[in-house]
Amino acid sequence: MIVDSHCLVGFWPLDRRDLSPEALLRLMDRHGVAQACIVSTRAFIYDFVEGNEETLKWCGAQERFLPVAVIDPRRYIECPSEIASARQRGFRLFRLFPDRQGWRADAPAFHRLVPGLAEAGLPLAVPPEIGLGALATRLPELRAPVILSGVTYWQLADALAMMETAGNLLMDTSMLNSPGAVEQVCQLFGPERLVFGSGALLNHMAPALRTVRHAQITEAQREPILGGSLRSLLGRA
Repeated sequence: MIVDSHCLVGFWPLDRRDLSPEALLRLMDRHGVAQACIVSTRAFIYDFVEGNEETLKWCGAQERFLPVAVIDPRRYIECPSEIASARQRGFRLFRLFPDRQGWRADAPAFHRLVPGLAEAGLPLAVPPEIGLGALATRLPELRAPVILSGVTYWQLADALAMMETAGNLLMDTSMLNSPGAVEQVCQLFGPERLVFGSGALLNHMAPALRTVRHAQITEAQREPILGGSLRSLLGRA
């Protein structure tokens, strides 16, 4: 069963494109994706509290969607209560957007939020733009699994170096299109440290799937990447 760890649904102010829940369901059906972890775009563009409520609404109406919570350290005062209530409200994952919001892991506000994130116990997905060096210092405190989302060729070496020393660090496949990258991660750390993610509906789903399906790995290795590893992580939520 394929589970996509990284999907975005809602409105998009920069150009005309269909990011509706219906569009995502059609895409999932086309590519055989059973479930998708979704974020409302409102949560990282405009208001994370309103956006999280929108995510829950869509997931309540469609069982194939799994809700992902967003916090924005720029509005630090509102974050602790949103973090503390996330598990009880049904969220399965936190996803951060420092690349779109203009902050990094060494920001004082984020530093103050780390204990709450650790206490919540939900997996956390972050892009490399959070600052890999600063993130490395936070990983022991976070304890819960952390997914590096959207690692490109330029960030792969640092991500691999971090994975050597941080057993709670995983990587998604959304931008992992460097030749041999999937094979390398599997060889070094095992397929359980990789999770499928596409970035749809802002990105195309098919290339991310091809990266995994065409990798020179066994079917036994492919299964945890396409869904098994993520289901295990989310099962803890």
